[in-house]
Amino acid sequence: MSDPEAQQFDVVVVGAGIAGLSAATTAAGLGLSVVVLEQLAPGGQLLDSSTVQDDELGEQPAADLAAAAMGRAMDAGAVLEFTNASKLVPGERHLVETDAGIYSGAAVVLAMGSTPSRVEIPGEAEFAGRGVSYCVACDGPLFSGKPVVLLGAGRYAAKEAQELREFVSQITVISLDDGDAEVGSAGSLETGGNLQLIRGAKPVSIEGEGSVSGIRVIHEDRELQLDALGVFVCAGRTPATDLVRELVELDLEGRIVVDDSLNAGRPGLYAVGDVRAHSPQRISSAAADGVTAANSIAIHFNH
Repeated sequence: MSDPEAQQFDVVVVGAGIAGLSAATTAAGLGLSVVVLEQLAPGGQLLDSSTVQDDELGEQPAADLAAAAMGRAMDAGAVLEFTNASKLVPGERHLVETDAGIYSGAAVVLAMGSTPSRVEIPGEAEFAGRGVSYCVACDGPLFSGKPVVLLGAGRYAAKEAQELREFVSQITVISLDDGDAEVGSAGSLETGGNLQLIRGAKPVSIEGEGSVSGIRVIHEDRELQLDALGVFVCAGRTPATDLVRELVELDLEGRIVVDDSLNAGRPGLYAVGDVRAHSPQRISSAAADGVTAANSIAIHFNH
């Protein structure tokens, strides 16, 4: 399928996180024309943190990593467009429909990343942006000197809690992990001082009038009312696959199934970073994914 009004590129990258920017840098460096479509700002999940801890890269300022990745892609010749990809029409040339028009590519790299998971309790949606937050780096300073609750699960929850405690007067961490899974959010958490941990509690509702004033939880068969002016939800992330949910195979976690070349089961369609199945969800692995996909695309063009 083709569209005469579509902007033509060799490669269309959907998402400007580390994986997408790495794919764009590599593909452009190999002589392919590349456009990167990003709804918000380059950097992806890096924008949710002030610093990033990676097994291979160590601890680095998140903003610096994002800026460097974007700079490399632009220097290589990739074009960055701020627009939302709303529909993908696969074909001999894939079409990506956006708010700014249609982009056509012989290859499309899916690098949409993931979004914060919700705990789905009463008050969460109502108070989002009015005391409920999913980003410690973004909103932590707003709660300076105030009591907060953090609902945490997964390996990043402890890091988020430690970062948040530097701002607030009191932080109560409710571990949402079960049993052995608590290694991430509770096992490595340094309690004491202004930080306390409650294991095995179930959040019931977030309370307030106009803004958050507390949260109700069930703990050891008793209902507790915890006073808090903010509730931070750090409950993992959900892969952003709505664009291709009906077009590709997804695993049980909702991530895109790929082969060794990161092809997503259709000619010219690749998935990289957190959105693909079995992703280690590390910055270094996301960057490596981008290189792998771009090299796979280049091999196809050379044939």
